[in-house]
Amino acid sequence: KYLTDGVAYEIRSKLVSIRDFTVRSLQSTRYVAGKDFTIKQIGEELNVTHILDGSMQILNDKVRFNLYLTDVQTDTSLPVEVRDFPVEDLYSAQSDIALQIVLDLSLDVTIQDEKRVRRQPTDNLEAHEAYLLGRYQLELGTYKPMLYKAQDYFLDAIYFDSLFSEPYLG
Repeated sequence: KYLTDGVAYEIRSKLVSIRDFTVRSLQSTRYVAGKDFTIKQIGEELNVTHILDGSMQILNDKVRFNLYLTDVQTDTSLPVEVRDFPVEDLYSAQSDIALQIVLDLSLDVTIQDEKRVRRQPTDNLEAHEAYLLGRYQLELGTYKPMLYKAQDYFLDAIYFDSLFSEPYLG
């Protein structure tokens, strides 16, 4: 669960970095996720034209993403290209997915947008995993033991890669 939540957070962060591309907050999307809304109602509630949904599977040393981009007006789902990525290429997978979503929506991507999306904050998989575990703990709530556990994971990430800036920010 921490890995799928963390990857979703990372893809969201990459999409936010694209000029003229709007992504709703996690809190807003979680609010509607708990409701019995139709796709069209979700679109109206969030004021969005498309919703990204899907799953991630780990198969041995590969990660498979099955993603769908749904037009809220027509309730039509378009598959985002499904590909298998080596686990060690998780960062490039997240970048490829974010860029594919933008291309599927027929939006222009500048060279600067692509550079921001493709930026890899660390090459250290242990640091990245510790960071995702810390993010997951933060998402669970603000109960002190969870915050301390998140802090420990962020410190682990910093230990594995002191130049990895995200764990410093939490």
